[in-house]
Amino acid sequence: MTPSTWRTAALLPTAVAALLLSACGSTVAGGSGSGSDLPVLRIGARTAIAADAGSSAPDDLYPLAGSLPTGPAAAPVHRYGTTAVPDATVTGLAAALGLSGSAVRHAHGVVVESRDGTLRVRDGGAWSFTRTSVLCPGVQVDVDHADLQGTAVSCASEGPGAPGTPTPPSDAKAAAARLLAAVGDAALPARVQTYGSTAIVTVDRTVGGARTTGVSTSVTVDATGVASAYGVVGTPTEGPAYPLISAAQALSALRAMPRPAMEIYCPKGSTCPGTGPQRITGAELGLVSAYDGDEQILVPAWFFTVEGSTDPLTVVAVADRYLADPEPVGGTSSGGGSVGGSSGSPIPPGEPASPEPAQPAPTASDLPLPVAPGYRVTSYSVSTDGRTLTLRTEGGVCTDYAGSAQQSRSQVAVTITGTPNASSGQVCPAIAKVVEVDVALDAALADRPVVDSRTGAGVPRT
Repeated sequence: MTPSTWRTAALLPTAVAALLLSACGSTVAGGSGSGSDLPVLRIGARTAIAADAGSSAPDDLYPLAGSLPTGPAAAPVHRYGTTAVPDATVTGLAAALGLSGSAVRHAHGVVVESRDGTLRVRDGGAWSFTRTSVLCPGVQVDVDHADLQGTAVSCASEGPGAPGTPTPPSDAKAAAARLLAAVGDAALPARVQTYGSTAIVTVDRTVGGARTTGVSTSVTVDATGVASAYGVVGTPTEGPAYPLISAAQALSALRAMPRPAMEIYCPKGSTCPGTGPQRITGAELGLVSAYDGDEQILVPAWFFTVEGSTDPLTVVAVADRYLADPEPVGGTSSGGGSVGGSSGSPIPPGEPASPEPAQPAPTASDLPLPVAPGYRVTSYSVSTDGRTLTLRTEGGVCTDYAGSAQQSRSQVAVTITGTPNASSGQVCPAIAKVVEVDVALDAALADRPVVDSRTGAGVPRT
């Protein structure tokens, strides 16, 4: 996650990576001017907003150096729905990426996998691609869970990029052209950012004439071609208009939010990059991506321009009474009354939910550290006696890694997981490293193949 992406996400009512399955039946009367009821958006509630944003305290992080618009008073929410993406669209994406595999249906989308890479397309339109040889897969769209618990960024490698000859912007655009055409973005302007030998081609979309964030098409290109990509296909449907807070009220909400984590950890009396006051020079109404239950939506938001930066700060503009927190995982879904377990997977039709015995609420000391999704095992080596495997992957520097193996007579399925270590009280540098973990086997490996338990793909031996 880049610093600009983190800054924008921190201003939304809820983090996209922690979206929860929600019931969407609540409504609030009136609001659109027609007297009709409007459904509550379960994207995260907002605390009360101070009335005046015209002046700021001396230590205000967001002083106003320009003027703010006074309207509009209402704007529509756009919805992508939850229906399956047309087969022809999936086939076109796969062909543009050079994938020869067939689409395999999952609970909430389809996967096309071949030796060259994997394409995931979630119902509603979100998609992602990762080339098999890429160590840091980046965004991977979840097609297995209603509550999106599988959506993740595999590793946090940032900075100047891999060493090597820089990819010229013209070459990056040319490499991404076929994919951009397949998702309907070929005619839109593309911008290119270069990080060492890697370039990222991004196409920002407008919906209903408004700028958006969270539905851009992003294509990472290296010397081999398209390394990874993600975006949203299809056009959202315009829904009813919701009453909005003003830009001045949104600025008050921005000022009331917790200070950025980097500033919290920055030692007093020192200067940290990316901290300090950010002068607001204006605002415009746009649309930000969020999830209402398992449906991706675009919600009206105020985009504040910041002096010296091309990245806006965003605050959801929908009036407070139409915002609510997502239902906890395990609540009743809107699609048919299934109850999700801790994994987020729905109970199969026809099987009654078994109530769990009552348990005391855990204390802070009882809660384990979160465990990251399994890392892709990139290679392995074997000890001279054949009873120890050394597994390799790439990950961050503030994580403790562990390996495991499921052994049978026909194969050995291996996994690498990571847990944040005790240095979490410090700002973690976004640096990737090669990780090695040893796994002891019950018997010598012999001629058994080693496979990645996450994908079932064979792991190369080094």
